[in-house]
Amino acid sequence: MRTILENATLLEISPPRVHSPLRIVIEGENISNIQPNAAPRGESSDTATVDCSNYFVMPALVLGHTHLYSSLATGMPAPKKKPASFVEILEEIWWKLDQALDEESVYYSALVGAVRSALCGVGTIVDHHASPRAIKGSLALVRQALERVGLRGVLCYEVT
Repeated sequence: MRTILENATLLEISPPRVHSPLRIVIEGENISNIQPNAAPRGESSDTATVDCSNYFVMPALVLGHTHLYSSLATGMPAPKKKPASFVEILEEIWWKLDQALDEESVYYSALVGAVRSALCGVGTIVDHHASPRAIKGSLALVRQALERVGLRGVLCYEVT
């Protein structure tokens, strides 16, 4: 499959630069050509053309440190006792959440976190995972969730 992004404004991050308007040709999963915008060419029937006149195109971001299972903390009630130190935050909030994780919650927390990240322009996630009651296969579940969203991941299991 071939996709052409017409009228694209490309944002480069390092060094910061803006290029516009461009024609970006994507073959499968790879960019095969970037050139100044030109009149449409006779494309084959397996080519999709997207007008990017009002959009920016930029490299995907890398989220360098996250705990995808923390997506389950959204809406979680506050602890009964307000933590007064980092250790108490771990004891009263995070370690309790870690202990509650099972295979299903590992997968869906990673899926929710991956979707949220993708919506913010992230393409690669470095995730630190902990699920003491569901250790075996937990990183495979996180990887499956990332792949379902189309993200890459660098995964590790943390022990505290």
